[in-house]
Amino acid sequence: METLTSISTALPRGSSYREIGFPFLKNLSNQLKLTNQQFRLFVKCPLDADEYAEHLAKKGLIQLPVDKPLKREVIQDDLELSRIEERIKELIRSECDDYVVYELMGKVENKSFRRSDLDALIDLEETHL
Repeated sequence: METLTSISTALPRGSSYREIGFPFLKNLSNQLKLTNQQFRLFVKCPLDADEYAEHLAKKGLIQLPVDKPLKREVIQDDLELSRIEERIKELIRSECDDYVVYELMGKVENKSFRRSDLDALIDLEETHL
């Protein structure tokens, strides 16, 4: 099997409005190397970029970089978790009362903090610090 270096799809652009029908959607899902069900999830967004990359890697279409962790990977390094915990405590000290802060702290305490949770932490820091 040949390994692809890129996967793409083309969307026709025209001056008149037209509804996208099943044959076109089927074509898009084939171009993206997804089943119809996976494509529907992809469009609705529960299928995130990491899940899509893992799907393509399982099919042998791409290779995942070894040195770049996936965003949904749980952070297990104690030093990294303690640094994240300090950042969250700083938000609490700054009187940030957003429930997300406490949700993130719970994830740190339960060792279920994911790389994708860092995005929420950064957003809170930008708005409250």
